[in-house]
Amino acid sequence: MYELNKNNLILILLIFFLIGNFGSFFQAQFIYDSMHWGLVAQSAIDLTKDNMLPYKDFFIHYGFLSTLTQSVVLSIFEKNVIYLLYTSSFFFTIGNFIICLTAKKYLNLSNILLICLFIFLLHPFANHPWYNYQFYFLLVLSLFFLSDRSNLGIFLFGFVLSLASLVYENFLYLSVIILFLQIFLNKFYKNKKILFCIFGFILPLVCFHLYLSTFSLHKFWIKTFMLNSTFFEIYDTNLINLSIKYFKILLSKNIFTQTYFYIFLIILLLNNN
Repeated sequence: MYELNKNNLILILLIFFLIGNFGSFFQAQFIYDSMHWGLVAQSAIDLTKDNMLPYKDFFIHYGFLSTLTQSVVLSIFEKNVIYLLYTSSFFFTIGNFIICLTAKKYLNLSNILLICLFIFLLHPFANHPWYNYQFYFLLVLSLFFLSDRSNLGIFLFGFVLSLASLVYENFLYLSVIILFLQIFLNKFYKNKKILFCIFGFILPLVCFHLYLSTFSLHKFWIKTFMLNSTFFEIYDTNLINLSIKYFKILLSKNIFTQTYFYIFLIILLLNNN
């Protein structure tokens, strides 16, 4: 009878996620579109130009750190955009592996294997060179460090959580909430762990804002958080009118043949409660 142990589990996890990694490499040869590839590649290339500054001279679509990462990759591999997908696949593969390692601290081996299988079946390949794979990697890495509970682990939790907010800047608000929830739920405020946690979190942000300040980019950076209001102005609408329009469209759909519209509504409502 085959017995599952920790060593075998690591091997199985590697096999599953490496299959996904090589699958990403294979399908990347046959997929290209100007939105998911060209848009991020152009921003990354613009970041390498001496006479162009982010936020001021070109748009940062999601976060400075994701654009910086892609810029480094394109510089190393001579602007070959396929390596952006390879990088996304790497982040996705390592992120999946880390989330299973984190689960190993709390669950039995069979349940971890199920988690691995579910992840693989739900999303086996990285399909675009987009920011979300790097963001996902940093989020699960922060959880891994949080589970360590040592001073270094708590510092790295805050540090990596902050990096995630620089990959996807709209996450900044939520990252602050997550930080303070963890401080209070884990009672870090009762000891020096709160200092390690907060210092780790603010360190990347301080470095980023020093960069913005050096090149006088703050006023341009702030405008990226006003895109929703700009959208409302362009289309001369507001959130109430958009909601009314959505429900009119929803009621025009057949619940039996276009069920997915109602599924999206349920997901939306559940995630706002």
